[in-house]
Amino acid sequence: MLRLRIGFLLFVFASLNDIQASAQDLNQLQVRVEKLWNLRKQSNILDAISLVEPGTRQTYLQWKEPSPLSYKLSGIEFTDNSDRVNAVVLVHFVLPGVGEMDRTVKEPWVWKNGEWFMLALTRTTLFELEEPKPPSHIPPRFLITDRTIDVGRHTQGETLEGRIGFQAPRAEISVIHALQTVTGLILGSPVWTSSEGGYLPYSWDTTLLSEDVTQSISVQAKSTSDELSSADVQFRAKINGKLAFKQVPELLDPLQPGKVEIQMKNLSSTRVNVLSVASHNPAFVIDDVTESIEPGQSGRLLIHYAPQLDPIPASIAVVLSQPLGRYPVTMVRLNTKMPEPKPVPGVTKEDLDRIIQSTPKPVLPQR
Repeated sequence: MLRLRIGFLLFVFASLNDIQASAQDLNQLQVRVEKLWNLRKQSNILDAISLVEPGTRQTYLQWKEPSPLSYKLSGIEFTDNSDRVNAVVLVHFVLPGVGEMDRTVKEPWVWKNGEWFMLALTRTTLFELEEPKPPSHIPPRFLITDRTIDVGRHTQGETLEGRIGFQAPRAEISVIHALQTVTGLILGSPVWTSSEGGYLPYSWDTTLLSEDVTQSISVQAKSTSDELSSADVQFRAKINGKLAFKQVPELLDPLQPGKVEIQMKNLSSTRVNVLSVASHNPAFVIDDVTESIEPGQSGRLLIHYAPQLDPIPASIAVVLSQPLGRYPVTMVRLNTKMPEPKPVPGVTKEDLDRIIQSTPKPVLPQR
């Protein structure tokens, strides 16, 4: 009988796939889970983001969660996918306006490139106050029939197109969309082939993909009564890379001045020349550019930026001697921590009464 010793309570759902999941480094998983929660306790988002699966980091940045007062990793739940587990954590925190609370949080973690990463698959924080109430509507039936999209092997720069099949009652569905982003991937509007299903067309631009990709996203269906259902789909691609881009640090804060470096590694067998670069945001100024990169060597774009009161997304336009994709210009978007949009002040009844009272009445001509 195989016994697993990982130093904490382990929930095992007996199946062969569950036992195979232990082939991954579960000790590393424990360390990374506790490190992520410690960084969340410190409200250190810039470091915590490195432990989140890259394709779901933008979703994680949308979370608004209070810093936990304490936490304890209580167990691991295996899934049917040997590269994915659920980390069960007991969290003690303060919910504004409510007080101190305890919550059992179950977060998915995925094994990728020899490391464990947390999957941020939902847009909402894990600490929202749960108010039990009877559902007024039944969530719509929504099923992805093509749960794995494997496009095979391609060269960096190709644009791939395909379909994601789904089943759902057409009369009840108003919107279908993805909750996460995959680099270069765009999902189109649903195409209904019958009253009970259809497909989502997709286009996948691999210009910025330089290595093999295995990434899951959640697709959400919204009913006409605003009820929600979701299903996961995994995208896989093997990429023959030509030029790899890496941002250091991985996430920048535009509210503070700083520097960011875009590292470029030549994965091809020929020299790559950087013909021109341009910033589309005046707050970001390019300081230094490696103009020629030999095979197997790396170059860089060094950029400094001033603090911005109202940050906007920033991209760097790069023209190479050998274009990566169908266009001569390669757009490299900087991964930026964008602040929450400021709420638009509404107009109250008191405001309307004050406006009406202060507006002079028109003077009618005497007859």
